[in-house]
Amino acid sequence: MSSPPPARSGFYRQEVTKTAWEVRAVYRDLQPVGSGAYGAVCSAVDSHTGAKVAIKKLYRPFQSELFAKRAYRELRLLKHMRHENVIGLLDVFTPDETLDDFTDFYLVMPFMGTDLGKLMKHEKLGEDRIQFLVYQMLKGLRYIHAAGIIHRDLKPGNLAVNEDCELKILDFGLARQADSEMTGYVVTRWYRAPEVILNWMRYTQTVDIWSVGCIMAEMITGKTLFKGSDRILQQHQGRVGMAPAQVGGSGGVGMAPAQVGGSGVGDGSCPGGGFWGLGMAPAQVGGSGVGDGSCPDGGFRGGGDGSCAGGGFWGLGMAPAQVGAVRALISGPPSCAPDLSADLDQLKEIMKVTGTPPAEFVQRLQSDEAKNYMKGLPELEKKDFASILTNASPLAVNLLEKMLVLDAEQRVTAAEALAHPYFESLHDTEDEPQVQKYDDSFDDVDRTLDEWKRVTYKEVLSFKPPRQLGARVSKETAL
Repeated sequence: MSSPPPARSGFYRQEVTKTAWEVRAVYRDLQPVGSGAYGAVCSAVDSHTGAKVAIKKLYRPFQSELFAKRAYRELRLLKHMRHENVIGLLDVFTPDETLDDFTDFYLVMPFMGTDLGKLMKHEKLGEDRIQFLVYQMLKGLRYIHAAGIIHRDLKPGNLAVNEDCELKILDFGLARQADSEMTGYVVTRWYRAPEVILNWMRYTQTVDIWSVGCIMAEMITGKTLFKGSDRILQQHQGRVGMAPAQVGGSGGVGMAPAQVGGSGVGDGSCPGGGFWGLGMAPAQVGGSGVGDGSCPDGGFRGGGDGSCAGGGFWGLGMAPAQVGAVRALISGPPSCAPDLSADLDQLKEIMKVTGTPPAEFVQRLQSDEAKNYMKGLPELEKKDFASILTNASPLAVNLLEKMLVLDAEQRVTAAEALAHPYFESLHDTEDEPQVQKYDDSFDDVDRTLDEWKRVTYKEVLSFKPPRQLGARVSKETAL
């Protein structure tokens, strides 16, 4: 058996967890950090600067057109991001010297010590730190939104934090431009805006503001604000001193296939005609699926075991007439079947705080079935946020009331939130970097595998780093 050819000049090879890595010689002390569905990450030290970096290697990025498209899109998004509160690229390289040989490329990013989720588990955050962290989230979002991008998956695990309390938004594997077609099943459930849960209307950048509100409330109280049942929380492997989303799959996601979409690829193969676009299989309704009056509170027999759904349809007090609306929304194949009961449970938790929406809001819903469903829900009064957020200042409560608005059209934008008096001691109107709109028209073009390789190779070679290798870097870049 012939031995592999020697490493390219200026590179070296090292086996990491039974995988061959071939990286620039400047990056020393490769240490495995973790792996996800689509890639693995090592920490390393830039020997010219002493800065610690994270290097990500995608698993066989050109094994299929779908994988190639995902890899290309991740690379372009990371290249586009140039903001102190958004993860971006320090370097990208390939050990392959020609397009014909091109099979792998490596993404180099700042190494962040932990994520907000881990930080909240180990520390009780004071208001000054909460204020500074939320301020950075909103600054990053203002930049992302100005580029025409919606993140769609903000959660504590996607917010990297270093020892100086500096924050970067991670994970653009699910982000799409604001004018792209929207699909429902993307954001981790506890931080998901209600319009995303049931895909009841075309949503906008304010879905990210809802997520920030949920995260801010959790930092204040130490508890998840809307903790419905969640059976598909993200799993991470072997993360050592690194934010989980830096490790994961496409865009650093690292999600299990079921989290991306029922088909396991998040490629739109599940029809939009499922339960508000969620593609629920009819068998998931369980039991007779009819409101026959034999269950209390207008419920019906569900779960496949003949038991009554407590308090109506998954505890939402569904009347028999509403069952028809639900049945009318169910048309997806079994392969596209998320856990609908948990989605409705999440909506219930939200409405316990926000109250049920007014009639004029329900009338604006784009789905007739969604309208019928919402009209049949029991009326719930809006809670006083101050009674929930007992440790929060009045200004913090006021800001949260503007972010956690059921009607997305009435929710504040990132720029409006940054101008709120809560951030008076931090806000700098001149601290607004220029941003170009992200053009994703190339991302969704139908290409052959060879064409995807060609355009990706071109993107790798055309990368201009924020600083030259070996040059001194700022504290912010090095962290």
